[in-house]
Amino acid sequence: MREKISLATKSDGGNDKRTALKAELESIRGKQSSTKLSRGKKLDQLKAIQEGMQKKVVLLSSHTFVPFSDEIFADKRFASRPQ
Repeated sequence: MREKISLATKSDGGNDKRTALKAELESIRGKQSSTKLSRGKKLDQLKAIQEGMQKKVVLLSSHTFVPFSDEIFADKRFASRPQ
């Protein structure tokens, strides 16, 4: 009976396997956290790009075509442009 108890409490048997599994778990958790961080960075970059595009769309859509009211105004406008 005492032999069975001493065999169960020895660190050679299940504890080595348990320690190895814990180490593997920690390495997997580390990989997951680094992947999550890189995914978050990519999402932040994507959001910044989308916001920039949205601002450009708003700016471009705000420019509407206004026809010239008369020929004299058009001539002045085009004459003042550098060629």
